[in-house]
Amino acid sequence: MFSNGFRNIVNAIVLVLFLSSVAFAYEQVNIFKIQAPDKDLFERTRISLLHAKTDLERLLGEEVTDTIRVFIAASRFDFDTAAFGGIPDWGVGVAIPSRNYISVLSPTGKNMNMPFEMVVRHELAHVAVSKRVDGKRIPRFMDEGFAMMFAHQWGFGDDITISTAQLTGSLYELWEIDAVNMLNSAQARIAYAQSYLAVKYIFDVFGKETFQSLLDGFRMGQDRNTVFRNVLGTDFAGFDKMFADHLKSNYHWIMIITNPIVLWIGVVLLFLLGFILIRKRNKDIYKKWEEEEKLQSTDFDYEESSPWD
Repeated sequence: MFSNGFRNIVNAIVLVLFLSSVAFAYEQVNIFKIQAPDKDLFERTRISLLHAKTDLERLLGEEVTDTIRVFIAASRFDFDTAAFGGIPDWGVGVAIPSRNYISVLSPTGKNMNMPFEMVVRHELAHVAVSKRVDGKRIPRFMDEGFAMMFAHQWGFGDDITISTAQLTGSLYELWEIDAVNMLNSAQARIAYAQSYLAVKYIFDVFGKETFQSLLDGFRMGQDRNTVFRNVLGTDFAGFDKMFADHLKSNYHWIMIITNPIVLWIGVVLLFLLGFILIRKRNKDIYKKWEEEEKLQSTDFDYEESSPWD
């Protein structure tokens, strides 16, 4: 059985050999070393990273200075190889903060199910947060939630996801989100949406400085209960309940039926139903007219031996 240290060395060697063998565009831009399949994708990556760096430093309260290697994989095979496998089939980006490394599947790659720039921002956020806490472990919901919020990964469908999960009892306790990589895509969607809302809740109610203070506590090596108690005045379970109450108050069946997507679907269904009913009514009217015409008709046929001959 190999030790974790030996396995990390082997993985690092494999990563270096793999990246050095791929003849993609390569260039150092600011703190980023970027490899991409073509110049157009390289430029999109460069612009996204530079904008993201400025935004991250504002939200996290510290400058991002370490060199970060960014690999844009042309195919799913290249992506899985660069990530050493172990990535769920729904994953399109991966961050390895300990190596200052992120990999994102090219937008032309199979299963790329969200905007490319969004994924770049998401994965960069993971590395930046890890550096912000000096590599210390933080609750997964904070890591994923911040990355999602930073990448603007929220849509109308996510409102329905949370509201439906609320009604069906499918929401997770925040500590359960630590195992998000073990979930299927539908379960992960709920966990990620909860993470986003939990971090947004912290920012909206307490402010970005409070989020930074939580990170400071983890950087000092404090456990999650101590960190949350010192910063928010309640332990981790207390915050979880506080957040759960927030979800109950804001995400319910009314949210589902008033969601723009649901409303548009309802409008379309009503239109189709109206169209069907009108066609049926018109058909019945035409049929009634035909029957009335038959009864009122004076156009009779007589044989040659009729009385008028």
